[in-house]
Amino acid sequence: MGSDFHELADFLAELTKKAVTASAKLNPRGKGLSIRLDDEYDFQNLFFLTVKPWLSSLAKEEVTVRYDGQEKSADFNLSKSRVVIELKYVKDANTKGQVVKTLLGLSDFYRMNANVKVLLFGIMVASNVDVDTERWERDYSTEYGDVIVRTFVVKLPPVSPKKNKLKQK
Repeated sequence: MGSDFHELADFLAELTKKAVTASAKLNPRGKGLSIRLDDEYDFQNLFFLTVKPWLSSLAKEEVTVRYDGQEKSADFNLSKSRVVIELKYVKDANTKGQVVKTLLGLSDFYRMNANVKVLLFGIMVASNVDVDTERWERDYSTEYGDVIVRTFVVKLPPVSPKKNKLKQK
């Protein structure tokens, strides 16, 4: 997982990317388990299922950061709230713009908390939305003093259309 916060952030980002990719490869004939990534909550659930076995201290919506009368509950936190994880879903052009604004605002908001050392943003993008993954990861990853902001983007694979099964008579 790593020996410092940089390596931990990289580990969590890569693990999450691989989980999203692997979820699309589940056997569709199975009836006991299926993963549909239709919204931000599905993304959060997949993250929780993937990371919790590795890091048992992962907590969901346990930390609330307050600043100037505003409150924000983190999607996830680790290591006594030194690592904060926010997961977002870009499903169309509208949410793309909203997420960009949210990244900047949340980055500033969480940096005000002296305890936060890592802010990890995970952005899941629908297959039909055009996003410059490398640019987003570069532009929204930075360091402010001793706070690491790491952004990763994972694009959902295209959904294959269901084949129509027509019975011939």
